[in-house]
Amino acid sequence: MRAKIVTAGSYHSLEEALLRDLKALKKGNPLGPVSILSGSNLQGRYLRTLLATGTGGIFNVDFPAFPDLLSAVERRSTAPALKGVPPFTAQAIVESLSASRDLPGYFSPIAGTRGFPEAAISAFSDLSEAGCTRDLAVRLGASKETGPGLRSLLSLFAEYRKSVDGCGGDVHTRFERAAALKGRCNFKDPLLVYGFYDFNARQWELLECVADSAPVTFYVPWRDEKGFRFAAPLVNRCRSLGFDVEELAAVRPGNRWPAELEIFSAPDPEAETAEIAGRVLESAGRGIRFGEMAVALTPGCDASLAREIFGEAGIPFHAAEGSLL
Repeated sequence: MRAKIVTAGSYHSLEEALLRDLKALKKGNPLGPVSILSGSNLQGRYLRTLLATGTGGIFNVDFPAFPDLLSAVERRSTAPALKGVPPFTAQAIVESLSASRDLPGYFSPIAGTRGFPEAAISAFSDLSEAGCTRDLAVRLGASKETGPGLRSLLSLFAEYRKSVDGCGGDVHTRFERAAALKGRCNFKDPLLVYGFYDFNARQWELLECVADSAPVTFYVPWRDEKGFRFAAPLVNRCRSLGFDVEELAAVRPGNRWPAELEIFSAPDPEAETAEIAGRVLESAGRGIRFGEMAVALTPGCDASLAREIFGEAGIPFHAAEGSLL
């Protein structure tokens, strides 16, 4: 597994490292494909804009989330495509199992209650993401050390997976198949994995599959401090696997914020909001990112006015209710 991990105490530093490495890749091969894996399509759009601005334009750079990366790996393999289960099949399978005489006795008192199918499907998804397969569930269920509740859950899970796979498979089937491609994966593009601090078993197996044939770099928010303990297991895992490790030093930029508190008044809400938008743009001109700024609105204030004026000024706006402070 060829991989490297870059760690930093802030996402700003990770973004700078990501920009640096993308420039280096494109300098060596301007037309070569690069994939940047992020946690969501929304984050991918943000990174696309950030990197396009920082490089003066990007070409042949993809921004997949995990489902997109899975599809890319499948397209480059010789395995036949799965038909896939129709919508709502999972619910129908669980309801059928709930009504079966073979239902494990542990669940009999609650199998007919409202919400049981949804709860069962959620539990099955957790088991699949943790790397549990139908065969493993059968083996664990047969163990004398397995309690009656867990044995019943594993039995129901095994029957559920048998039915799902028999109907064409689902996303968990696809992840399991991709893991089996390790050593035979034709994914060759450099993969930059940005911003993650943890992976479930299936996600990690997919990354291992890719890393067998392509260079992979992880950008992880971590410093050797208590506040970053959530990412320590991933960092330690990468070190134990012999990854190259680059720990970015803490960079303290010059003071870009106003030195003193400023109070101003405006004749009406529109003028007040426009004045705030102007100050936001001034701060952006000093190098402060929009994501580092916030506007606190008084309770009951109409956020639509800020959304309208900020939108006209080209300022990205996200409203979040609650006592954030």
